[in-house]
Amino acid sequence: MDQILELLGNNLIFSVPLAIVTVFALFEIILMMTGFSVLEPINGLFDGVDGIDAPGTELLAWANKGGVPSTVFYGILLMSFGACGLFIVSVFYGLASPAWYMSAVIAAVSFFAALAWTRWVSLLAAKYLPQVQTSAFSKKELLGCECEVKDYKITKEQGGDVKVTDKNGKERFVFARAADENELIKGDTALIVKIEKNNFYVRKKS
Repeated sequence: MDQILELLGNNLIFSVPLAIVTVFALFEIILMMTGFSVLEPINGLFDGVDGIDAPGTELLAWANKGGVPSTVFYGILLMSFGACGLFIVSVFYGLASPAWYMSAVIAAVSFFAALAWTRWVSLLAAKYLPQVQTSAFSKKELLGCECEVKDYKITKEQGGDVKVTDKNGKERFVFARAADENELIKGDTALIVKIEKNNFYVRKKS
């Protein structure tokens, strides 16, 4: 344990990304028990900057950015970068910290390796776990669309997953809450009637 902590402490450029993803993942798990999500608002922030022609955009697109939610994509990327960097350091330097210029070289190698790994994992997730395939799109496109409740219960206080087919015929899974006091159960058909601060609200279809 002490050796692991020493390795992490001597290579913050790789350990900090791992720590960030771990903290957010634990926080999300805790909030999910209360029906809330910290990742949905963050996804909304990422969605808001889509379309900006920034340096590296094509590289991220190659790594399948947009094939899974932004938080999942960057989480995989950061975890892969940190793990790859620490692995290379441990193989060639043991527990020591390499010189700054070697850290830069290792970081560059780890970044491109992480991109390749992120592409493979996100493509696999999008293929076999359609629930995570909420690629970058305008949430307003789903307003008024019909959806099917997939969780056992959805209320105003307790949200859940619904499956919705957008206007292009593509199925998506989104997290939604009831728009009124009427409870929805698994299998119910509903309409997305409101989108507010990246949150979806549904009403049972009569």
